[in-house]
Order: sequence, then C-alpha cells, then structure tokens
Amino acid sequence: LNALKMQIQPHYLYNTLDVIRMTALEQNDRKTARLLESLAHQLRYVIGNQSDRVYLREELDAIREYFVLMQERYEGRISLMIDINDEDQMLVIPKLILQPVVENAIRHGLREKTGNGAVGIHVERLDDALEIVVMDDGVGMSEEQVEQIRDALENQEIGVVDKEGRISVGMKNVYDRIRLNCGPEYGFTVQSAPGLGTSVTFRLPVWKEL
Repeated sequence: LNALKMQIQPHYLYNTLDVIRMTALEQNDRKTARLLESLAHQLRYVIGNQSDRVYLREELDAIREYFVLMQERYEGRISLMIDINDEDQMLVIPKLILQPVVENAIRHGLREKTGNGAVGIHVERLDDALEIVVMDDGVGMSEEQVEQIRDALENQEIGVVDKEGRISVGMKNVYDRIRLNCGPEYGFTVQSAPGLGTSVTFRLPVWKEL
C-alpha cells in the first residue's frame, strides 16, 4: 500500500501542476506557465526516477530548468553557461551531484554580488577520469573559509558547518556519495578568492553505462 501511495502522490502532484499551468496559459500568463513547467520537470527528475545513476545530459537539463526559476527570482541578473561536447553528454554520473553545488554558487556567491553574475559548467574527459568544473564569478571566499569547508567535507559528521554556514548538508551529501559509490580517489575540490568567485572541480570515473 505504501509503495502504491508513493507512486500515486507524485502523479497527483504532476497533474495538479499541469492543471495550474494550463490555467495560466488560458489567462495568457505565459511566464507563470513556463515557471510551473520548469518546476514539474525538476520534480520528475528528483523523485520520478529512482535510479542512482543518470546520463550527464539529464543532470544538466535539470540544472537548466532550475535556472529558469532562478533567473526569474533574481530578475535576470544571473546566467548559466555550459561547455560540453555531444559525446560526453551521454556519460553516466551519480544522480544529483551538480545541482547542490550550483545552488550554493547562487546562494553564497551570486546573491551577495552587486550587478550581474554567472555560473559556468565545463566538462572535460581526461585520460583516466571525467572532470566537471562548476564555477561562479561571485563574491568568493577567503582561504580560511575554504579550509573550513575542506575540513568539514572530510569530517565524519554530516552537516558540519563553519561559523558562516557555508558548508551545507547538500555539499557534504554529494561528497560522501561520490566517495562511497565511485571510490576514495574521486570527489571534488574547492577553490575560491574574495571578489573573484569560487570553483568546484569534480573528479569522477568515466562511466558509459547506467
């Protein structure tokens, strides 16, 4: 019964969102309709597919939909740039490892910045690994703050935060899942500089099959 309820509840939610979206279109409110469509896409990605692994293309599409909402939230002053070739889009990664990092880039990097800002995602296949760099041109962090984040990621306790709350449960979750599912030689590193921005560099195995 619980399994059936879990199937019905997301289905009900998707249908409800679609009803609201169609109502917005009937009222000629295309902006609201697009935002609802974006939310529905993200929910389907997060709770619709229970697989632990996804094609990189799927993760990037979910981030694009997330940015539809964020660009509206921040009145168009943030942008997203993704650099990846067609072949690498079909590589496989652990699900939901990029979105928390992108969210942190907006919350801690771009939200406090005056003027426009951007998040960039660069994907490159190396000889022995897949490298994904998520970077922003936000306010950045001091070396002390970066060291606190690195220490928190290596700590056994989940959700350890520095005094400014810059390391989230989401980041720690991502780090631990990569290490557990891919091996201790994989994970991500954080670099930052005040006034210049922050970059998070993922090192992942080259997986070609789900």
